[in-house]
Amino acid sequence: YVVASLRGALDKNMDSSIWGWSGRETVRSNGTSVGSPRNIVDTGRLKKSLSLKESYQVTKSTVLIKYTAPYANLVHNGGVIKPYGNRNANDVILPARPWVRATLEGGFGIEPFDMDSHIKRGVDEAWASYIG
Repeated sequence: YVVASLRGALDKNMDSSIWGWSGRETVRSNGTSVGSPRNIVDTGRLKKSLSLKESYQVTKSTVLIKYTAPYANLVHNGGVIKPYGNRNANDVILPARPWVRATLEGGFGIEPFDMDSHIKRGVDEAWASYIG
C-alpha cells in the first residue's frame, strides 16, 4: 500500500508545474519552450529511473527511494554545470527541485505524504481477510 501510493505521489510531484527555473526559458527535448515555474519531467528518463525497495525487520519496515538516472542528485539538490561539458562555456546554476524531500516532508506547496493512512489501510484489509 505504501509503495504503490508513494510511487504515485513522487510521480505527481515531479509532474507538478511548481518548480522554479531561474526565470529563464529553455527548450525541452520535444521542441517545446518552457519557462518558470515548470515541472521537472523532460524526457521521462529520471522519472522512469525510480526504484522503491521495501525491507521488513522485526520492529520496523523501511522503503528505500532511489533514482538511478545519473543526474538525479543534480536535479534534486541543484548545482553548477558547464553546459554539454564545454570548459569554455559559462557556468550555469541549476536550482534545487527537491521533489522527494517535498513529498516526504511537505514544502513548495506540496502536502507531506500521509504514510500512516496507507499503512492503516493495509493492516485493516489484512485483518479483515484474516478474521473474515
